[in-house]
Amino acid sequence: MHELQSHVDIMELPPLSFLITLGDLVSAYALKSEPFLVLTLSKLRYVLPLVETSQMKRALCGVVQGFAHAANMKFQVRDEVPFPINRAANYCFHVLPFFSLMSSSWLSSKDPE
Repeated sequence: MHELQSHVDIMELPPLSFLITLGDLVSAYALKSEPFLVLTLSKLRYVLPLVETSQMKRALCGVVQGFAHAANMKFQVRDEVPFPINRAANYCFHVLPFFSLMSSSWLSSKDPE
């Protein structure tokens, strides 16, 4: 995961394959790697203005969907695990502003997708 994290630089657009892999990892390992997910989403905020093609937008939407799925899983399993999970709101704290920024900047673009 550290190797994947090293591909996200501030103000530098990562390759498409990275975003697709990141989206798969986020949804698959949501309960095991909370710090990685929060740090990665924080870095992706700086990448968001650089995304212009519809293919990159779809890939980034997949990553955000994985984060939203992770938050949903945290809320669903919090009563089933033996240790307390009280940080599920941390996902929402990072995902919702990112999603709002993403939708507001992309809805104003001329790209039909």
